[in-house]
Amino acid sequence: MIEHKRYSSVEEYARGLRETNLPQTEIEELIVHERAHFERAKQLRYTPLYALSTYTIENPLNVLILFNGVIFSEKNPTDRHMIKILLAPRDPSEDDLYVSRRLKRELKRETRRLKKLKRNSA
Repeated sequence: MIEHKRYSSVEEYARGLRETNLPQTEIEELIVHERAHFERAKQLRYTPLYALSTYTIENPLNVLILFNGVIFSEKNPTDRHMIKILLAPRDPSEDDLYVSRRLKRELKRETRRLKKLKRNSA
């Protein structure tokens, strides 16, 4: 069964994480990490929400797959802002680093394309 939950406060998010029965130290690390993303998004004037999706495979092991992060309830961030949001935690995750590098490459490509168009139209 897949379950998607959204939280507007860190307290609600913490309660949701505790329901997954993760170890307390892991919950605390997730909160610190995701709060950095959340707060940076708020500083940049977005409306973030904490997101927690769980997928439980019911078998003898009862495997829980957890997806968590910050999503946006109104407008999506620009690429430049998204890079800042992704790199907000003191220790960005591998996924944060991967996506921010990809966005930086896309921004550079777009900048080169626009410069070339400008030169060709002059």
